[in-house]
Amino acid sequence: IARLRRAHGTPRYGTEDLSPFYADITALEELVFRSVYIGNRGIYWVQANTSPELDSEMRFQLGSMTMHWGELVFQHFDRRERTHEGVRASCCFRFQDNGLPDRNDPIPSEKDVSVLVECRSDGARASVTFDVKKGFISAARRPDNLGERAIVRALVRSCFTALSETPNELEIDATVDEVVKTDSARHFHAFSVPQLRDYVRSDLPDRVQIIEKMDDAYTRIGLGWLCRNRSEGSRIEGIDECKVYLRKLVNELVQNFKASVARFDRRMLVENLLRNHEALFAEMDTWKRTYGAVEALSSDESLATREAIKQIGHFNAASMSSRIVIEVAVCESPLKGGLKPGNYDIAQMLAYASLIHHIGGYSDAMIAGMMPPVIKISPAGEVMMDHQFCEEVIQPFGEHFQSNSLRDYAQKYIENYELEIDGGADEPAEQTPSDHDRQFEEAWHEEYGFTLDNLQDFVGGIDALLVTDRKAVHQIKLSDLIIRLCSESSLSSEIVGACIQAFSFIPREKWDHSPEGHMSTAWFPWRFQRQLSLVSRPIIQLENSGDPECLIAPAMIIMNVVKFVSDARDGALDQRMFKEDGLMFKWVGLVNGDQGEAFNEKVAKKLRSIGWDAQANLSDGQILNRKKNPTFGDVDVLAWDKAESRVLVVECKDLSFDKT
Repeated sequence: IARLRRAHGTPRYGTEDLSPFYADITALEELVFRSVYIGNRGIYWVQANTSPELDSEMRFQLGSMTMHWGELVFQHFDRRERTHEGVRASCCFRFQDNGLPDRNDPIPSEKDVSVLVECRSDGARASVTFDVKKGFISAARRPDNLGERAIVRALVRSCFTALSETPNELEIDATVDEVVKTDSARHFHAFSVPQLRDYVRSDLPDRVQIIEKMDDAYTRIGLGWLCRNRSEGSRIEGIDECKVYLRKLVNELVQNFKASVARFDRRMLVENLLRNHEALFAEMDTWKRTYGAVEALSSDESLATREAIKQIGHFNAASMSSRIVIEVAVCESPLKGGLKPGNYDIAQMLAYASLIHHIGGYSDAMIAGMMPPVIKISPAGEVMMDHQFCEEVIQPFGEHFQSNSLRDYAQKYIENYELEIDGGADEPAEQTPSDHDRQFEEAWHEEYGFTLDNLQDFVGGIDALLVTDRKAVHQIKLSDLIIRLCSESSLSSEIVGACIQAFSFIPREKWDHSPEGHMSTAWFPWRFQRQLSLVSRPIIQLENSGDPECLIAPAMIIMNVVKFVSDARDGALDQRMFKEDGLMFKWVGLVNGDQGEAFNEKVAKKLRSIGWDAQANLSDGQILNRKKNPTFGDVDVLAWDKAESRVLVVECKDLSFDKT
C-alpha cells in the first residue's frame, strides 16, 4: 500500500485518473486471498478471486472459506501414501456472485448446486481454474452444506489431476467425506428464520465492548486498602470480621462508581451502553446458532466447545455490566452538562460494575460455607480469597450447563431455515386454558390491571416497532411511544400506559437506595431477579416529568418481558416482588410448594431405588400417628432401613439455578 501511494499519490476526486490506482489495489486485494501450503511431499497453492461489486466483508468471507477448505484438502493429500514427492497443485476459484441474494430469489436445488462449480483449465495439468457461478452465496440458504461441498469436490478433483490420477466418482465422494466430516461443517449461514436482533444488525456497532483483562486488573490496584488502613494488617479472619470489611468495601466501591458515572451525559451514556448490550446479544446469538458448524470445522471438538463457552461468557459478563452501568446512569448522571463518554471510559465502567457484582456476593458465599472466612490483601491492594469451591464446583457446573445448551442449539440448527410443509398438514387445534393457566391469568390481572392477552398485544406492538423501523435503540417521548403502540396493537392508551408503567425503569434520587414498596435488596447489582433492574424493567425513562424522554431497545424489551412472565408463571421470582397477600404473591408460594413437593417425590423415588423405604411430604401427625402439631413443618422425605435400624429425615432443596 505504501508503494502504491508513492506511485500514485493521494487520489483526488475529479482531478486525477484513479483507474491505475484502483487496478493496483484490486491486484493487491487478490493477493490477500492466496494461500500456499508447503507439505512434506509437495507444494499446494489456492486463490480466490471475487467480484469487486461485493462488499469487503463478503469478499473476505469467501476468501477465508476457500483458504480453509484448501488447507484441509491439501493436508489430506499430503498424508496419502500414494502421493509422490515433488507434487505441485494449483487451483484458482473465480466467484461470480456480485451481490447478496434477495429473499424472493429461488433457493438452489441439489441439481443447481451440483453445477455451480465449473472447471476451466489454464493449460497446465497442475494448474486448474474453477468458475463458481452466480448463486453460490444463495446456496447458503439451504440447511445443508452442499455449496461448500462443491468447493471441496473441486479442490479434491484438482489434486487428483495434479497427481495424474483419474479417480471414479465414488473415490472422490469418499475423499470429500473425509475432509467434510459432517453436514454441519460450513462457513456460510443464510438463516431465513430471523431472531429479534437480526432486524437491527445494520444499526449495531461494528465492535462490541467486553471487559478486558487490563481494565479488570486496573480496578483492583489498591482495592483492598480503600476502606482499611495498612496499619490494621493485611489479613482478615472470621465470618463477622469479613462481613464488616466487605460491607465497607462495597459501600466505598459504590460511592466511587456513582461519582465516576455522574461525570457523563445521561442520554449519551445510556444510548451507547444500550447499543453495546444489543450488539453483545447479537454476537451471542451468532455463536449459539452456528455452534454446530464451529464444532464441525474444528480439529478439536473439545477446544471448539471451550472457546464457544469462553466467548459467550465474555459476552454475558459485559452485557450484565452494561445493564448495571445503565441503571446507575439513569439515577446519577446529569441530563445536561455531562461529558461525552468514549470507548475507554465505557470500558472502565464495565470493569468497575463487574467488580462490584462479584465483591458484593462474597459475603453470601462465606455465610453459605462456600468460601472460607479469610481475606488477604496483597501489597498492591488485591483482595484475595479462597475460590476453590467456585473452581471445583460452580465453574464446572456452569461449563456443563453451557455445553449441553450449545449441544441443543446444534441439534436445532435446521430450525433456522424455513422448510416446506406438506399442504395436507392439519393446523394444531386451539387448546382450552387449564385451571392452572386461568389461576395465573387471574392473579396477573389483579396485580397489574391488564390481562396477559393485553400484554401479548403490547409485546406485538413492540415487535412491529422493531421489524418496521429496524433501529436497535429508539429515543422517543412517552406520549409518542403510547400513540405508536396504540396504533400497532389496537390497545387503548390506558392499557398501553399501564403496560409501560409496569416495565419502566424510572430515575431515582439515589441509585443505591430502594424506594418505599421495594425490597431493600432491589438495587443490589450482585443479586439476580431484582425489582429494580433492566431485566425486570426494560423500558428506560430518562427523566421524571409529565412526558419524559425514553430510550428503548425493542429486542431487549421483548426478551425481558417474555422472560419475566415466564419466571412469574413458574414461580421463579421472589414473592416479595409482588403485593403482599395479593393473588400473585400467593401464586408464587403455591407454585413453589407444588414444585417442592414434586422434587421431594423425586428424591424419595431415588432412595427407594437403592433399597430404602421412603415417603415424601409427611406431617408429624402422619409420621407419629397423631394430630398434626402446627408448630412443626412437614418432613420433605422420611426414609428408613429396617435391617440396619436406620432412619433418615431428609430436607430437600433443588439449588441447581440458585446462582447468586
